[in-house]
Amino acid sequence: VARGCGWQHLGAYVNLGVFYLLGLPISAILGFYFHFGAIGLVG
Repeated sequence: VARGCGWQHLGAYVNLGVFYLLGLPISAILGFYFHFGAIGLVG
Protein backbone atom coordinates (compact mmCIF):
# COMPACT_ATOMS: atom_id res chain seq x y z
CA VAL A 1 0.00 0.00 0.00
CA ALA A 2 2.83 2.39 0.87
CA ARG A 3 4.45 1.88 -2.54
CA GLY A 4 1.18 2.60 -4.33
CA CYS A 5 0.74 5.85 -2.39
CA GLY A 6 4.26 7.00 -3.26
CA TRP A 7 5.66 6.46 0.23
CA GLN A 8 8.66 4.33 -0.72
CA HIS A 9 10.80 6.16 1.84
CA LEU A 10 8.52 4.90 4.62
CA GLY A 11 9.16 1.30 3.62
CA ALA A 12 12.90 1.96 3.50
CA TYR A 13 12.89 3.48 6.99
CA VAL A 14 10.86 0.60 8.42
CA ASN A 15 13.17 -1.93 6.76
CA LEU A 16 16.31 -0.27 8.14
CA GLY A 17 14.78 0.15 11.58
CA VAL A 18 13.75 -3.47 11.87
CA PHE A 19 17.15 -4.60 10.59
CA TYR A 20 19.05 -2.57 13.17
CA LEU A 21 16.63 -3.17 16.06
CA LEU A 22 16.00 -6.89 15.51
CA GLY A 23 18.38 -8.34 12.94
CA LEU A 24 21.71 -7.21 14.32
CA PRO A 25 21.08 -8.07 17.98
CA ILE A 26 19.66 -11.50 17.13
CA SER A 27 22.57 -12.30 14.80
CA ALA A 28 25.08 -11.14 17.43
CA ILE A 29 23.43 -13.32 20.08
CA LEU A 30 23.40 -16.34 17.77
CA GLY A 31 26.92 -15.71 16.52
CA PHE A 32 28.73 -14.95 19.75
CA TYR A 33 26.66 -16.12 22.72
CA PHE A 34 25.50 -19.44 21.26
CA HIS A 35 28.77 -19.91 19.30
CA PHE A 36 27.13 -20.44 15.92
CA GLY A 37 29.92 -18.42 14.28
CA ALA A 38 29.36 -17.15 10.75
CA ILE A 39 26.08 -19.05 10.36
CA GLY A 40 24.60 -17.10 13.27
CA LEU A 41 25.93 -13.80 11.95
CA VAL A 42 24.81 -14.23 8.34
CA GLY A 43 21.45 -15.79 8.88
